Amino acid sequence: MRKINPRAIWIGSALLTAALAGGAHAQLLEENDSGVDVLSAISVSKPKLVLQSDVHDMGSILQLDRPEFDYYFTNEGNGLLVISRVQSSCGCTVPELTKKEYKPGESGMVHVKYDPSGKRGPQLKQIHMYSNDPDPPEMPLTLKADVSPVVIVEPRTLNMPQVPKGQARTPIISGAGRTA
Repeated sequence: MRKINPRAIWIGSALLTAALAGGAHAQLLEENDSGVDVLSAISVSKPKLVLQSDVHDMGSILQLDRPEFDYYFTNEGNGLLVISRVQSSCGCTVPELTKKEYKPGESGMVHVKYDPSGKRGPQLKQIHMYSNDPDPPEMPLTLKADVSPVVIVEPRTLNMPQVPKGQARTPIISGAGRTA
């Protein structure tokens, strides 16, 4: 009866564990100088989401504008990248992802539509990408804009105090328009 080498059992179980770990692979070196098999590496296939830029600054825009733009990314890992969802922090920002799975080396984009209606002044919006990249599984994207109104009404709010019967008061309201 042949004697089983305990090291061979350990290597076999390590290989089996790596194979069952989902997309894992193991590599075995040939015998070393002492004639013993050596496990050189067990590397787990992992995706790596790398963004070209995580901030998009639109600069100055008008409330009537409807800008659209893209965030570009690449899977620089050695495993399949799966983006489970893309979610914005506000209904005025709508992200769209055309597909969810990206092979190693494959690139993609998140298309974003922004509606600044009712906004005024500096705006900062967040979009979150959730993926199977372990570091990090959630990637924030930032949108910046300085929104100018098309019509300016001063004052923005008007207090109408109580007016005694028989008296008149005339509030002054000014308005200015813009041309695109």
